[in-house]
Amino acid sequence: PYLVMVGLYLAYVARQGRPKLPWHQRISLNVAFFALLPALANDVLLYSGALMTLEIVGLAMFLHVLAINVGVFGRAGELFANLEKTVDERTAELVARERELSDMLAARRRILDAIPDVVCLLRGGRFDYVNQAGERFLGRPVADLVGAPLVDFVVEGQRAEAGRLLAAIDQSPNPTVPADLRFVGPADTE
Repeated sequence: PYLVMVGLYLAYVARQGRPKLPWHQRISLNVAFFALLPALANDVLLYSGALMTLEIVGLAMFLHVLAINVGVFGRAGELFANLEKTVDERTAELVARERELSDMLAARRRILDAIPDVVCLLRGGRFDYVNQAGERFLGRPVADLVGAPLVDFVVEGQRAEAGRLLAAIDQSPNPTVPADLRFVGPADTE
């Protein structure tokens, strides 16, 4: 078997020329090739009766294990470097995209804040967004409005109607429901 492997390697090199492999594969191949030579010498000496033990085979096996370890660690290093490069590139892309989205969101907020009418976004009956006109209309800062239920800002007598209206909006595929509600404004005025 050793002679066959050495012969195949030499035939490959003779036909192809010295292979252009990464350094870790070249080291592995050369160590494996040179590990075959002591094993081959061991077999010749053992079968001719000149050697009574398998001492050289132990060295050959050690060199095989060494060659495998060098190859594995070399390849792992390349894979890690490629992974690190890919992660860095993807992270840079995501950071750039996040900046772009942040700029677009800021531009949309500036547009919505410039509208003189109240614009708000409700999720589950609670304010998720309120523009500056809504802040002025309700007389409370946006920080107090976001997360607060809409019905808390409707006059006491219309809160049940506002609750039914919000339920209809949540269940409707077209959330446009006409309503006439009065809200509590600054200093609890209607």
